[in-house]
Amino acid sequence: MDDRVDTRGFLAGTLTAVLGAVAILVLGGARQNFTPVDPPAVDANRALPELIEPQEIVPSPPTEFRWRPSGPDVEQSQVLLYRADLTRLWSSGPLRDSTLTVPLEVYDGVGAGESCYWRVREVAKGRPLATSALMYFYFEVDLHGHGVGETQAAYEYID
Repeated sequence: MDDRVDTRGFLAGTLTAVLGAVAILVLGGARQNFTPVDPPAVDANRALPELIEPQEIVPSPPTEFRWRPSGPDVEQSQVLLYRADLTRLWSSGPLRDSTLTVPLEVYDGVGAGESCYWRVREVAKGRPLATSALMYFYFEVDLHGHGVGETQAAYEYID
């Protein structure tokens, strides 16, 4: 009678379970980092930042973003831009004002008619105060002058 225990099968099963758990944690965390989930309210009685512009349909990629802060105690704000699939397109650094000029290069690769979203986060004394809801917009003509449904002009053939 052989009293040896088969440890290879046990180790392989344990390793598979551990790797599966790590994959779930990492992929679940990565999805959470890229998907803009509405954060829990810091204070249920606190107003949220009010997004003014851009909203809905704009003629060309917007460069100026404006909003009203949620209160006089806001020390810094941050603007976050998202693509149609809600992956982060761009985010600003800390802002003291309630207006921001966004570089046009941010929109390179975003086509006319493609939905974009933005929101504002606010901070005071190093703590989150409020985060606005997502605001939707799209532009009728993209960074390269193409309208909704247009493709780039074909090159002429030289004989």
